[in-house]
Amino acid sequence: MGSLELIIGPMFAGKSSAIIRLVNRYKSIGFPILLVSHASDTRYSEMPAVVNHDHISIPCKHWSSLMDHLTDADYQEAQIVIIEEAQFFQGLRQFVVQAVDIDKKNVVVVGLDGDADRKAFGEILDLVPLADSIHKVTAFCSVCKDGTEALFSYCKKAEEKHGQVCVGGADVYMPLCRHHYVEHTGPQRIVEKA
Repeated sequence: MGSLELIIGPMFAGKSSAIIRLVNRYKSIGFPILLVSHASDTRYSEMPAVVNHDHISIPCKHWSSLMDHLTDADYQEAQIVIIEEAQFFQGLRQFVVQAVDIDKKNVVVVGLDGDADRKAFGEILDLVPLADSIHKVTAFCSVCKDGTEALFSYCKKAEEKHGQVCVGGADVYMPLCRHHYVEHTGPQRIVEKA
């Protein structure tokens, strides 16, 4: 029987590091894994790889679509399918239902649960009713710098965003707690966005 695990949260919360640890654990026992990230994520590497913010990387497949690869040998052989940057994949829910319920694979979906405006991003939240487990991870607030949990990704270059997307790392985003997110965004703008 397949399963679905979600790992969601803001940027800098250690999601990519969790993937790298998970892949290495399963590889140590020869477990067949398929690791996929969205083709648009080339922030840290020109080669297809999941790379954390410390620049530790692990090779992966870079795909623009998930449903187009159901007949690929890598997918067919995998017992675990890990999807990084899942918020970018259209058809995510359809793929997960196919992989978990029909093909009986264990799927781990990893990505942002909200954009920099605190709105749902992609189809990740559509998976909540289907999930066996959900792990909401947090970063540390980059303003408080005292261990206060950061729940949100704040875009420092909001004028450069194209809809929900503005690809970047620490040069573009910073993790903020609720207090500092509201302070940086402005209470009036928060109400207007809601």
